[in-house]
Amino acid sequence: MNAWQLATAGVIALAALAAMGRTWRQPRSARRIGWIALQPLCALALYFVLYPPMSTREGGTLVVLTSGAAPVQGGDVVALPEAGTPPGAVPVPDLATALRQRPGVARLHVLGEGLPARDREAVGALPLQFQAPAPTPGLVAVSTPPPVAPGNTFDVEGQVVGWPRGRVELLDPAGGRVDAAPLDAQGRFRLRGQARLAGQVLFAVRVLDADGRERDRQPLPLHAVAAPPLRVWILAGAPQPEWKYLRRWAADAGVTLHTQIAVGGGLQLGDAPKPLDVATLSGFDLLWLDERAWSGLSSSQRAAVREAARGGLGVLVRLGGPLDAGARQALAALGLPLHGGSATVPVSWPVADGEAPVMLGKRDFAPDATLPVLAQDAGGTPYAWWRSLGQGRIGVTTLADSWQLPLAGEAAAHGRLWSGVLATLARARPHGGTFDIPAPAWAGERMVICGLTENPQVRDPAGGVHRLIRDPDNAACAAYWPAQAGWHTLGTGEAAMPFYVRDPAQAKAAFAQAQSMQTLRRVTPADAPGALATAQHPGSRWPAWWAFLLLAAACWWLERPRRG
Repeated sequence: MNAWQLATAGVIALAALAAMGRTWRQPRSARRIGWIALQPLCALALYFVLYPPMSTREGGTLVVLTSGAAPVQGGDVVALPEAGTPPGAVPVPDLATALRQRPGVARLHVLGEGLPARDREAVGALPLQFQAPAPTPGLVAVSTPPPVAPGNTFDVEGQVVGWPRGRVELLDPAGGRVDAAPLDAQGRFRLRGQARLAGQVLFAVRVLDADGRERDRQPLPLHAVAAPPLRVWILAGAPQPEWKYLRRWAADAGVTLHTQIAVGGGLQLGDAPKPLDVATLSGFDLLWLDERAWSGLSSSQRAAVREAARGGLGVLVRLGGPLDAGARQALAALGLPLHGGSATVPVSWPVADGEAPVMLGKRDFAPDATLPVLAQDAGGTPYAWWRSLGQGRIGVTTLADSWQLPLAGEAAAHGRLWSGVLATLARARPHGGTFDIPAPAWAGERMVICGLTENPQVRDPAGGVHRLIRDPDNAACAAYWPAQAGWHTLGTGEAAMPFYVRDPAQAKAAFAQAQSMQTLRRVTPADAPGALATAQHPGSRWPAWWAFLLLAAACWWLERPRRG
């Protein structure tokens, strides 16, 4: 019983009581007592005329046409706005309106790509039948990278339908190819890129078929968070080509380098020497040594490195040559026991399809214990490992000549390699962004943002400001309906967080797949073939109406004045 029914029942009851009270004070007779007794019955009959009792019986099925649905003849069929105006269907603005107009509906049969976010909550507990259509050929899924710092790498995963022998490419904002990968048997892929400058940029993922023709392309938003540059101290025991190309990469990635390269006779190249102690190391995020520099450290310097690592410093030892017993023992004391290292073996480096692989070299070191893998070659063979040490991390890499990658035209691969190493080992830094924003977000689709402590506003790409609608059941969450694609900003000042809203027209395959998957989550076992669904239907008003007429006539007969 809702509020209107309660109010109506109260008014009828008060009217009946008032009539009974007025008559009760008059001289009593058999006729008046009978009239008083009929008042509650008359009031009850009037209530059931207005609100007949509900009856439970098998309910009807409402066929709901969504985007891409074919016309259906016969039955109770409605068409949501995305389905257009197919013949034989009644257009409705949303599913909730259709259900209010049809209180006898007991189950739903959804046709097409699936329900949009606007209509999913309206399903409620109704059994829902939905068979997802064949996926639209193209990029049906692409992950959105989380915010990264400039110079760090990011991974992109996804799936392609329709071109099993194709490949995908990651393009930078200027249209240059950053990475490429073939599709596996399920059409899945994984790409890796590198953030350059701070800010919001759009990369792109495109699909090529077996003949190299572009079949699909989607924008890939990336938010590079401005942060203080990483401070790296390179301590080398001899000049090598590696240091030259590392300096070029560091300049592009915004990494601050302090380089000390020994050339013999007590002379050094690079920056002014610094004392290797805990106080100096606390000003850096990563200490990078080669095997000669590591072997040449004194016991006090190694103790300082260990203490600084426990405080959060990252340490990387690059093993491009053999190690003496003391250096091996020092690494083992830090939890990196190694054996081998007397020879250099080839490493196959993954490159784009159709190009010859780059052959690099690595020392044949191997750990004596199970360690987390820091990096591996194209065949999946590890060549770098790391372990935690207090609040910091220490790692070793046996790759001897990564400088050949830029010479082979793979400068981007060189950058991804060392960016990934630094991202794993460098001193951890706090990063902002406490809002929980769903990804992907779609223009025209409702999205729910959580992690809110206040009620921030959202600024759209055109500069318009929109207030969020709080969830009455969860004050930390609020709803937002983006009307246009592009970069939106949640909040203001230092707490502002940008997020990207995708255009469904630019990602038809992914949007259709998202609609289908969300609708499939609403399907319940009660929807199985042959399952009986019931609904509450208002009963007939006629019995109560005839009873009310007879009771009202009896009251009139008892109340009418006698003759004479």
